[in-house]
Amino acid sequence: MLFLSALILAFLSIEIYGQNSYGPAPSAPPAYPNPQPTQPPYTPVINTQPQYTPVQSLYVTTPPAAPETGYGGEAEIGPAGYPLSTCYTNADGFMCCNRELENLMDNTYRNLSRSRDGKWKTCNLHQVAVATQRNAQKHFGINFEIVVGAGDYASKNYFIKDMICKIKRENSIILAFATPNF
Repeated sequence: MLFLSALILAFLSIEIYGQNSYGPAPSAPPAYPNPQPTQPPYTPVINTQPQYTPVQSLYVTTPPAAPETGYGGEAEIGPAGYPLSTCYTNADGFMCCNRELENLMDNTYRNLSRSRDGKWKTCNLHQVAVATQRNAQKHFGINFEIVVGAGDYASKNYFIKDMICKIKRENSIILAFATPNF
């Protein structure tokens, strides 16, 4: 019975909508006209002159001026191009200009390493910086800046007299220099 009612419904839909509900596909729309270019075709321009002016090397024939000391006079250039004649390469391979400052830095680190019954942590870089700064300022009576790192680093510093030194102790690189007052 269900089949019969579906068949009757199919015939009625053919009567109402035409032969079947699926007609032929619509035809394609007309092609869009291809516009012609409004500019003339490109022709490259051949230039025989160079497009740049060659740069000529400039060589300085005068020697550079000697660096000045903190007191307005000229300083002597030290060995290996160091800024002062008192500068040297220490046993750690770094520049140092004052042996007294280097010894103070070394003694400070040794005292720290013996502190806390030998249980002092070498990774405590802050404590190295604070102790070195305190000792240097107390000993020399001037302000010092201390930079401590776990690896090597480059620095360019202004400093007083010959008060600059960089050392390596265990895994700490320690730089100390007297702070100039500008």
